[in-house]
Amino acid sequence: MDDLNLVGTIAKAYYRRVKDWWPYEYDDLFNAGVIGLMQAKDRFDKKNGTSFKTFASYRISGAILDEIRDADMRSRSERKRNTAVTMLSLDDILELGYLPQDSCACLLLKVIDEMPEDLKILCWKRIRGKSYRQIGKDLNLTESRICQIFNEKILPRLRTAIE
Repeated sequence: MDDLNLVGTIAKAYYRRVKDWWPYEYDDLFNAGVIGLMQAKDRFDKKNGTSFKTFASYRISGAILDEIRDADMRSRSERKRNTAVTMLSLDDILELGYLPQDSCACLLLKVIDEMPEDLKILCWKRIRGKSYRQIGKDLNLTESRICQIFNEKILPRLRTAIE
């Protein structure tokens, strides 16, 4: 049980650092950490003079970092370049006629708290790939309410703009 607490502590620390762009849940990082813990148990050798906890923490961190790197196709420098991009309003997006992709560095959700609710939902859903449940957590709304807003407010505006 102590070992799983170690995995949880390390996974939480990494999740806090990547949750703004990480497209998955905390549980995915925790599961990667458990795999690292199992590898640590297989490869630990008392003769090396380190404690199991120290050895395991490196293996757990490594497994979690591998999971994060696998999910993010961008390089570190590309991610930094994307932080200098300007924000567009929903009307700007509709005027363009398409929704720019994050990988194109066309839109950054830098000041997301100041965005209107419908734009937050659209951007989180289409650019960041978040689920309605994840968006609901961020906005303190239920998953069904997010779906309702998307279907009743956003989709009609997009359809009108396309026609």
